[in-house]
Amino acid sequence: MDFKDSFEKLAAFIPEEERPDIGPILQAFMEEMMNPAIREWGEYQMPLMGHPKLVDFAYNDWKPWENDIVVSSYPKTEAKYELWEKLPWKRRILGTHMSAGMMNLKRLRNSGVKIIYVMRNPKDQMVSMFNMSKNLPFPRENELVRSVLPSDFNDYVQAALDGKQNMFVKKGEGYLDHILTWYAHRNDDNVLLVQYEDMKQNPAPEILKVAKFLGVNMSEDQADKIAAMTSFEATKARMQNLTVVKDFFNKGTVGKWKNHFTVALSERVDQQVEEKLAGTDIKFKYTL
Repeated sequence: MDFKDSFEKLAAFIPEEERPDIGPILQAFMEEMMNPAIREWGEYQMPLMGHPKLVDFAYNDWKPWENDIVVSSYPKTEAKYELWEKLPWKRRILGTHMSAGMMNLKRLRNSGVKIIYVMRNPKDQMVSMFNMSKNLPFPRENELVRSVLPSDFNDYVQAALDGKQNMFVKKGEGYLDHILTWYAHRNDDNVLLVQYEDMKQNPAPEILKVAKFLGVNMSEDQADKIAAMTSFEATKARMQNLTVVKDFFNKGTVGKWKNHFTVALSERVDQQVEEKLAGTDIKFKYTL
């Protein structure tokens, strides 16, 4: 499946007379893929495909709905927002990879927006992102692409630890710094931090926790049914034809990192976690 197919499937949910032209967003995707660059929004670095104008629009001009839900996480064009506005939502659930400092949190809170930030242990996150990055259609002969997304896993992890991947963080920062921007808001009444591993291990209780945060009444039986419907396997099957990246959904398992990391490489990650998260109560689960 290519980008055009995916966006056409998404746009098909909108009545034809209201459907926006998806040409500009497709063109923007392809231009950014073929001409990768590190762009900046203030102090923040954009990934190889990411444009500051989109952040500007989201921060200054986008008008959220009162019951919007924003799911934020570290990663694995305005035409995009036009699609969102016209899709037949009952309640919008929107995704972002931006750090907390790149979002107008005061305006979002005043608008009644709820934000859920999802964390995952950094070793599985690196494996997942490495596998996905291999299928991104960047020109692999490009020197910048090779330095940011090396094809060798050990080199990839080192690039991540060295802060070379520019995933909506400040220069030289990485995944753990991204977490810290949201951790600072853990006590905001419209922000909830959750861990991927908890959702995998005990999905129904985590669903009930999210429901309570969103003000949704839910029974344990309902949570069990939703857990079955939203398992990784069920979601992968349901969404396979709507993803724009080949093999976007991989295994979704916890502990797969053991098949990729050497002891030395694992210890490098442990050291950085200990250094950067020393002042927090964050404890990652590396196995279940």
